[in-house]
Amino acid sequence: MGKIFGTDGIRDIVNHGFLKPAFLDKLGRVIGSNIPAGRRASKVIIGRDTRPSGAKIEKILSDALASVGVNVDSAGVISTPGLAYLAKCGEYAVGIMISASHNPSSYNGLKLFSANGLKITNSTEEKMEQQIRSGLKKRIVKPGVFSAMVKPELTQRYINDIPRIILSSKVSILSPRTKIVLDCANGALAEIAPAIFSRTGATIIPINHRADGENINSRCGSLHPQTLRRKVLAAKAHIGFSFDGDGDRVIMVDEKGDIRDGDFVLYIAAGYLKKRGFLRNNTVVGTIMTNSALESTLGKQGVRLVRTRVGDKYVLDEMLKNGFSVGGEPSGHIIFRDYSKNGDGVITALMMLKIMADEGKTLWQLSKGFTQYPQIIVNVPVASKPTLEDIKSVKQEADRIHKLLRNQGRLVLRYSGTENLCRVMIEGRNFPYIKALADKLAVIIKKEIG
Repeated sequence: MGKIFGTDGIRDIVNHGFLKPAFLDKLGRVIGSNIPAGRRASKVIIGRDTRPSGAKIEKILSDALASVGVNVDSAGVISTPGLAYLAKCGEYAVGIMISASHNPSSYNGLKLFSANGLKITNSTEEKMEQQIRSGLKKRIVKPGVFSAMVKPELTQRYINDIPRIILSSKVSILSPRTKIVLDCANGALAEIAPAIFSRTGATIIPINHRADGENINSRCGSLHPQTLRRKVLAAKAHIGFSFDGDGDRVIMVDEKGDIRDGDFVLYIAAGYLKKRGFLRNNTVVGTIMTNSALESTLGKQGVRLVRTRVGDKYVLDEMLKNGFSVGGEPSGHIIFRDYSKNGDGVITALMMLKIMADEGKTLWQLSKGFTQYPQIIVNVPVASKPTLEDIKSVKQEADRIHKLLRNQGRLVLRYSGTENLCRVMIEGRNFPYIKALADKLAVIIKKEIG
């Protein structure tokens, strides 16, 4: 058994590895055994996205939790940040989200949240891994302990609360003439996003919101922003938002059809918050994947960019440690700390609408002044994940690229934390040149460990 928890919880192919029923049963009992007796009524909340495997996984986990004396509530289909919000507000001991985020329907996964709505710590993950590998107590089903019961009012609470939290008393900030396209990725936000954004007063045009379980992220959502772009232009919409399967990230399209990723969100948010005195320490948190042009552009405005490892939990750690206001990733995983300590695509989109309304500008106008350097990411399927520096041919080519780029670009070489992929990211001023470099390195990696 390898490492169970990756950079964003547990993820695997359905009915394989960490998603086999026997493993899930053991995991559920381990989670339950870590809840002290009487702790918040020993209650757990579970949510899931629209994958067909979600309900089955939920049943196995909730039965396992009940078997060790833990009551379970189900929020049904809800976004990951929605589940985290309910875990905190509902005073549950643990929140469990069943989702594989942006992956296809053949995958699923688990994200665990503590009572404060934050993802569980690395130390807790390590403790659980040790317990899973060791023996477990026998099932001790107690009278009055119940498996999951779906409570629609839980999801409704998130739908009701979030617009009020972000938009304050001015919930309807837009006119019906404003058209917003929402690509719901046939995922967790398929019904939730249209319900929330209709409260802004704008005309809402939802697409990919008829989830059948199998079509989640299929040629839609944040990994396929061209789908949103085509609809925004065809509908002559003012803005479009494209979410991923579990709703924790968003990619935008402006009224001219330009795709705007998380770097643009950070650029716009930094200027807005600084202008109003809310950008703590005049600092924004990004990752090693954040485009260097953002660092340069913000620097000219007196704003510092701090980089972390890839993963929203590392971004949040940096924000909490130093009290920063906003941070995120180019993937659209953005954290506005004053509103939530989790990446939330809905909150990010509502913040963009709020900024547009307060500034009286369109997304295209707000994006002016920031141009990204060309960047390419090549994902190489791998059979294993040995240390890249230990592979001679890979290290030699990587060193050669670093020398060629010098101060004119960057190479970031890393494994995905959720998939069997090696990601080759190269940034530079000349796209054909960096593409050729990335493709050559990808071929070498594929030959060695593909």
